[in-house]
Amino acid sequence: MKHLLTLIALLLLVVGVQVSCTHCDNIVSNYRYKRAMRLLQNEHGYDNQTAVMESVPKLVEQEEYQLALEILNTYEQIDDSYEPIYRYRLLAYNALGETHKAIDDAIKYYEMTDVIFNNDIIQEIFKKDLSYAMTKTNQKIQSFGNDN
Repeated sequence: MKHLLTLIALLLLVVGVQVSCTHCDNIVSNYRYKRAMRLLQNEHGYDNQTAVMESVPKLVEQEEYQLALEILNTYEQIDDSYEPIYRYRLLAYNALGETHKAIDDAIKYYEMTDVIFNNDIIQEIFKKDLSYAMTKTNQKIQSFGNDN
């Protein structure tokens, strides 16, 4: 909930306001992990998850956005709770002009972490399509209300 409040506060700043089946899931998760690791090993030459994620900031810094996205999307299949996926993916999507995907990842990132990641970049992304950002944030707020 703390993360959601951070996201809401950030959104308000942008607009100028102050302020299942466990066994089945395990099988699917194991399959995705093996498939993703094969892709990372065969196509990118990475031999472990740590090496993969250590390469991503460098790729984003070097503006190798497509490769960074491919790695991040594959890694997401291994562990979709790993926060840096969304931080670096939102940067890559933003650089490629995919604003909605960048906003979606920003929201997901803020949901998962207590760390405030460069508010200037997030504000810049949200301003590109403020209506979409507000709609997605509202949907997230509604979903929290439905979970209780």
